[in-house]
Amino acid sequence: AQEGERKPSEILVDSYEPERLHTHVDFLELFYVYSGRGVAFLEGSNYILKKRDIFCVLPGQVHANFPLEDLMIYNCILSCAYLRGKSGLPTQELMPFLHLTGRTLLEVEGIYEELLLEREQKGKYYRYVMESGADRLCVSLLRYQAGHQAQAQHHRAITPLLEYLSEHFATVPLEELARVSSYNASYLSRLFRETFGRAMHRI
Repeated sequence: AQEGERKPSEILVDSYEPERLHTHVDFLELFYVYSGRGVAFLEGSNYILKKRDIFCVLPGQVHANFPLEDLMIYNCILSCAYLRGKSGLPTQELMPFLHLTGRTLLEVEGIYEELLLEREQKGKYYRYVMESGADRLCVSLLRYQAGHQAQAQHHRAITPLLEYLSEHFATVPLEELARVSSYNASYLSRLFRETFGRAMHRI
């Protein structure tokens, strides 16, 4: 089933009933799990949904949401026309699933609540407020995603060094680890500090 075109930056709140697999060719959906639990199906993969999760469905992707326990979702719908025209943000790079924490969690939940209130009140310049909020939402998610990808790269760099340390349990100088890893010693020390919260001069 294909639904008709929606207005740019439309925000919906609903408690989802089980639905069939379907697709939308003309808009992007950003589901924020406000409460409860559920299961999301996307392009043949299954995701367990719980509070603080963001589920992104790009135009044309086959998907469905199923509640398990009092599932309440905030849904931000962005039309393709808006994304191609006014927004210009690389929303096609959004990952299908993110679990929000920290400042981004508070920021994203606040944006959804602002948009919902604005949608109810429809004050002056309503459309611009909605579009601005939708853009801030996408930027927050893209930044959060980029941070997690950088952290994952750090862990991939650290893992072989931890394996080396486990094999060479005697004290290993920082310079030796730098030689083994082919990383600069100062960079390697900063990488350990960012990953483990402490500087590494000697292990």
